[in-house]
Amino acid sequence: MDLKTKKTGRILSLKPLMTRLVADTSLEFMDGLEKIIAEDCDLVILNLSEIEFIDSRGLGAFVMLVKNKPEHVRIAICEPTEDVLTAFKLTRLDKIIPLYSSEEKAIEDFKESGSEHVHLEEK
Repeated sequence: MDLKTKKTGRILSLKPLMTRLVADTSLEFMDGLEKIIAEDCDLVILNLSEIEFIDSRGLGAFVMLVKNKPEHVRIAICEPTEDVLTAFKLTRLDKIIPLYSSEEKAIEDFKESGSEHVHLEEK
């Protein structure tokens, strides 16, 4: 899995470099994320700006990620494309994983409020 990573302190930013998160890519995606998240971090931000399409298996990967992550680690998503945002809202995953318009907003919220349930602000 092609994945751009950046770690700043205890914040890990990840950007999958794929356009589709579907059945044949979701298992590799989830396995790769679980190994990376095992690193010492408190917040993992997934930048989904490259993901143009996500199916039910791709969404399921996020559910499994939330279930299998270390208890202290928080997950956030930033820059979802319109189709990915719609999929998250339809499945109500936006109630479990907070969505942000930018990585900076996710970090700001993490540092200021610690809130896990902040919705994507209007663009």
